[in-house]
Amino acid sequence: MKPRTLLALLVVVAGLGAFIWFYERELPSSEERAEREKKVLALEKDEVTAVTISSDGGRVVRLERIAAEKKDERDGEDEKDDEEDGEEAEEPAAEWRMTRPLAARADAFAVDQLLDAVAGLEKTRTLEDVGLDKPRVTLSLTTKEGERVLAFGAEVPPGGSLVVGFKGAKEAYVVSDSILTDLQKEPGDWRDKQVFRGDREAVRRISLKSAAAEPVILVKRPAGFWIEKPIADRADRDLVDGLLSDLTGLTAERFVDGSRPLVELGLAPPRDVVEVAFEGTTPPARVELGDRVTGEAAPEGEMGGEL
Repeated sequence: MKPRTLLALLVVVAGLGAFIWFYERELPSSEERAEREKKVLALEKDEVTAVTISSDGGRVVRLERIAAEKKDERDGEDEKDDEEDGEEAEEPAAEWRMTRPLAARADAFAVDQLLDAVAGLEKTRTLEDVGLDKPRVTLSLTTKEGERVLAFGAEVPPGGSLVVGFKGAKEAYVVSDSILTDLQKEPGDWRDKQVFRGDREAVRRISLKSAAAEPVILVKRPAGFWIEKPIADRADRDLVDGLLSDLTGLTAERFVDGSRPLVELGLAPPRDVVEVAFEGTTPPARVELGDRVTGEAAPEGEMGGEL
């Protein structure tokens, strides 16, 4: 064999070997394939843009992913510094909103927990020709590739499992019923309970207004917070830290009937007001405090309004 022909064959063999190596490296291992076979649905959580939960009683909860607003100028400068240092800037976080049965911010942690539960659904048995025409709950997941609808049916004796299948398919699966805890939540349980949103490190000005006292204005300086009004003096660091901790940890225990007049809640005018200004382009925050709450929470069906 001529040297030139031998060299050409060696090049072809080397190229073929490299192709096979790269190709097989991307293929899942036998263990990975076995794990995937157990899953009811191959789901990438970040690709889900909307979730709709429909119960057999007619209740519908719809949750939609919305891209977060641009970060403030400080974050933008940090991203530029990261790029200059050769580091990749993080993608802005996304938020979830409830659009049915009311319009409000949704609890992103709760939605993420549900998607984890769906992604973790494993088949313990496969059933043929099982009818799921009247499921107890249906779950619709919307991605850029379309919509997938899972129907959850009856429990499987002796308990701890239930039947699930894709809408329109004859094949169904037996899975753990633990996902029902998320699917059967009341609409109010999907609402975001965080009242104050903002980075405490970005706080630059705090205004406290009360019907029972003089307004107080705190301004952040390089050495810490200072009182600007009603006097000019250094602010007590512990008191300011406590105020910021209270603000950032402010969460809703329950939601009040949105149809009630604000004057009945002590919010027209509010009893106390906290206004916070941030550095950069982050919009200011305003928290209004009304009357002390007594009695039971409003029924779920009467909740309304934006949070």
